[in-house]
Amino acid sequence: MATHRPARALGPDALLIHREWIERVAHALVLGDADADDLGQQVWAEVLARPPAKEPVHVRSWLRSVLRFKTIDAGRAAR
Repeated sequence: MATHRPARALGPDALLIHREWIERVAHALVLGDADADDLGQQVWAEVLARPPAKEPVHVRSWLRSVLRFKTIDAGRAAR
């Protein structure tokens, strides 16, 4: 059985480079500052808890996917 080995280059310090970008995208995806802040926190929790097995070629594309899926999850939870 293969083990999941997270990409070392995507540690918290490397991801913090994208903090402001994540906040901007979160604000574009949802209405309201509180919802955007919640979305951003959910994304950080997800990417830190479950980083990809290997470093993505385009980190922001990967982060955008996480943001999109977390937005969908939040919409479902609100129903």
